[in-house]
Order: sequence, then C-alpha cells, then structure tokens
Amino acid sequence: MTSVGPIQYRLIGQFLVEWSKLEAALDDLIWRILGLSDDDGRVITTKFDARTRIEVLIVLGQRYFEGWRLRFLVAALDATDNLREHRNFIAHGVWGRMSGGVAVAMSLKPKSELGEIIGQSYPHDQMRELTMDVLKAKRIITRTTLSLGASPGKYDTQGQ
Repeated sequence: MTSVGPIQYRLIGQFLVEWSKLEAALDDLIWRILGLSDDDGRVITTKFDARTRIEVLIVLGQRYFEGWRLRFLVAALDATDNLREHRNFIAHGVWGRMSGGVAVAMSLKPKSELGEIIGQSYPHDQMRELTMDVLKAKRIITRTTLSLGASPGKYDTQGQ
C-alpha cells in the first residue's frame, strides 16, 4: 500500500475538525439542558466519549423535550452515533492507498479474529458526504441548544 495523497489528507483533516466541533456542540447541549456553566460543564463531560455524550443526551432529551424537537434531536443523535463508527475508523485506522488509488483505513479491531485486519475504503466522495453529515448533525444540535430557554424544565414545542 502507498501513502494517501494530499486531497485525502485534507478530507481526513476536515472530517476530524468538524467531528470535534460536533462533540463540542454535544457538550454545549448537555450543559445548557442541565443549566451548567462552561466550567462546571467541563467537569462533568471532560471524560465523556462520543457514545456517552449521545447516551446522556438521549436520556435528557426524553426528559426535557417533546414533539418535533425530541424527534429532531433523536434523529441527529442517531446519525451522530452512526458517524461515530466512521470517525473511529478514520481517526484510528492506518491509512494507505490500494493499487486502484482508493484510500483505505486498516484496523486491528478488538472484535476481529486473531490476526484479522479490517479495512474500510474511503473514496473522496464518501469523505465529503460524511463531513456533510457531521455538519448536518452539528447544525441540529446547535439549533436545539440555541432554542432553549434560560430555565430547565420541559421545553415548550408548541408553535415553534
């Protein structure tokens, strides 16, 4: 396998930068729902991985949201969870390029058989699509955060 090219490096970096912003948006939403300051929120979520953030927000969403807002939030969290699998492969995989020029990430996943290497190809178009999906999820999470009132409690979704 040969090294990935400059376009793939840029696409990997772009995906990971946007993913980091999505995780920060998840933190912001948790803090806002719980009425925490940034400093107190960091104490709570600093050790959370993406899966934990998603699980916490599903529980909080069911407690504090209703109607369309809950449906949008759950859909965004489901999308984020699906993207998380790709994020882990993209961030932790060993990258190379197959003979046809397609970039591939290789991984020795703990779930794989002894000596088995799992590979996932990530053509440029797929990397762009994954990044757009991260941006969409982040947009929904951010809009949800911005739409919250100052006080905790069931958030009114009537007429909004």
